[in-house]
Amino acid sequence: MKQNNSHGFSLLEMMIGMVLILISVMGFASMIAMQAQGNKVARGTDEAATLAQASVESLSNVQFSVLGTDVASPCLNGLTPGQVCNEGPLNRLGTTTGDPPFLYHRNIVICDNTTSSVLAGSSPQYCGNALTGINRPEQLACSTLTLTSREKMIRVLVSWNDKYGRCHHVHTDSMSFDWSGS
Repeated sequence: MKQNNSHGFSLLEMMIGMVLILISVMGFASMIAMQAQGNKVARGTDEAATLAQASVESLSNVQFSVLGTDVASPCLNGLTPGQVCNEGPLNRLGTTTGDPPFLYHRNIVICDNTTSSVLAGSSPQYCGNALTGINRPEQLACSTLTLTSREKMIRVLVSWNDKYGRCHHVHTDSMSFDWSGS
């Protein structure tokens, strides 16, 4: 009579089980790493959107007749129609001092019915590069708009580079209207 000694797993079965567990753990770890990167990009997008919205709200409270003039300017070079106002590098609070990191560049342009091209202003930046030629995003263009004499467009673009050097940006537009009829 033959005795049956199969009271457990063989060495081969144990090794196959360990390999399967290792593959699952590695897949789970890479998923966690991808989720962490996605969270960083989402946080940057949220902070950039907050910076853009703060500019729009600030400029929306400016009287229509002075919107797009040096009087309403948040920039040293003025904010005449078609002139890009560059602020940055900024931190998440929109300041150039205080808590780092200083990741963001905010560009603002006011378009009216007389603006056909956007001028560079003083050293504007887009994702760490000069805001000229092919680096100029269409979100800052005025030539694509058709405005009446009673309308002005506030265009804000906030850009930043992630830790891998990839450029990201958030933009927003807001229409200002002259309700006085003059």
